[in-house]
Amino acid sequence: DWKDPSAVIPCLQLMKEQLPFPVFLNADIIAGPNNFTSPFDPTTFIHTCTTLYPWGILSIGWTVSIGFASSYTDNHVQHMLSFCKDINEVTFPVKASWVQTS
Repeated sequence: DWKDPSAVIPCLQLMKEQLPFPVFLNADIIAGPNNFTSPFDPTTFIHTCTTLYPWGILSIGWTVSIGFASSYTDNHVQHMLSFCKDINEVTFPVKASWVQTS
């Protein structure tokens, strides 16, 4: 679960050498409910992961806050899907307590 974009490339290079099998590559790449911004550029994160560790499974999510009740909107989902057109395998981690109201 990357929090800092500068850690992605060194980690992927190390993983490529030592983990030649699929693992989840997780980061919150776009702003979610309550508009907490992400330090990641979504396009760069996806391209970097799929290029340096092509057998990884992207697990891309939205930034969320702890303690604030909210929900995901159609706009959140559509924005995320706009980055996923060419991805074969992807998961979307969500905050479980918000799913029912989304």
